[in-house]
Amino acid sequence: TVGFGDMFAVTVGEIVYVCITMGIGAVVHSIIISEVISVVMSNDQTNLFLTRQCELVEAFSAHTELSNRSAKHLQHWVSTNAKHWISHKYDREEMKDIITSRSMPRELLGQLPLDLFEGKLVDNRLLTVCDGLCNTPPRLPLLLALSLQKSWFSSGEIIYQVQDFPFSLFLVMSGTFSLVAQPARRGGVSVNLEPAPLRDRQQRKHNGGGLRGIVKSMPRTLGAVGKMASTKSQEEEADPSRTVYPYMLYGQGAYFGEVELVQSRPRTATARCESDWGCLLVLGKQEFKELGDKFPNFGAKWEQMAIVHDRARLRKLSGLRQGRTYRHLAASLIQGWFRELLRIGLNNCDMTRRRSLVQKRALSILVGGRSLDTSGMYDEQMRMHAEMRELARAVGNIANQVQLITQAVGCTTPI
Repeated sequence: TVGFGDMFAVTVGEIVYVCITMGIGAVVHSIIISEVISVVMSNDQTNLFLTRQCELVEAFSAHTELSNRSAKHLQHWVSTNAKHWISHKYDREEMKDIITSRSMPRELLGQLPLDLFEGKLVDNRLLTVCDGLCNTPPRLPLLLALSLQKSWFSSGEIIYQVQDFPFSLFLVMSGTFSLVAQPARRGGVSVNLEPAPLRDRQQRKHNGGGLRGIVKSMPRTLGAVGKMASTKSQEEEADPSRTVYPYMLYGQGAYFGEVELVQSRPRTATARCESDWGCLLVLGKQEFKELGDKFPNFGAKWEQMAIVHDRARLRKLSGLRQGRTYRHLAASLIQGWFRELLRIGLNNCDMTRRRSLVQKRALSILVGGRSLDTSGMYDEQMRMHAEMRELARAVGNIANQVQLITQAVGCTTPI
């Protein structure tokens, strides 16, 4: 029947209509109920995972006898971020078995790396470092992506500090990151940016604590008062992050933090986020070594590039004598690159002209000293010479545009 029984189907058409309507209603009702059940179950799983994480933090706080203030901060951080953690929890070992199995089609295996992390992963220098030497195995980006964790950072947030123990390296997906240090006359100095109370406690512990520590540190303190008063304000002394400036920049496609992993030593620099927001893919130390063992060509190249990057860092650090913001540093680097490009273009023009004269003399010698009509060849060389001059002129115009941009952001370094 339809309704409360006051209407009922009599004819064949009415019976068919009622059957179809009841069937559609049953299907729609089951879909709605199943969606409601799935939503309730997912919320229950999320709440259960959140509850477990909070209980874990509470047990840790009780075991380590954390203060109420620190325990509340830790609890708040876990409760805020745990909802995002559950979306990344899956059986990575089973997925690794699927990737390394022979059953995956070769075409699919070659297509998947191009779509990892919106296609940005395969363009990272960690994978392109061997371009020209060997092709990138398709399973390498897949296994690498399996071990990566995405993390977001805000402006001024510290990634790691000098003397930290290295556990990860970082691949830049977006934003700008830098290595920072304090400028000095003889080159930059890497400093630890720990909060002031922790630094003071560590300093007292180093001095020995108590009256003995006070007496031990008194000569150094009295000797440094005059110098500190003339060079640093009390605000800078309380917050050393105000006195550090970037000397190396990392943008999208770069990676950093691998030097200490390769050389098995504490961090030698402090890394910081410079842009408003930045995204990093974090690769653990153990996963990095496993990938190097499975792909020895890339492992050897990563170790070689770590040495190159460390030398470049020391060179940049030794040149940090004046503090600049990351925008000014970026503008200065762009200016330097265009100066080098301009110099290369002009040198190529001179080399083309000299090469044309040498070829003309060599051809005249080959024909036994007889005069040779090389006007066609000479015209061709002069055409190439003119093209190189045009290239140099175009580079100069671009350099002028770069100078206008740097002036717009407040950089006064001339190009």
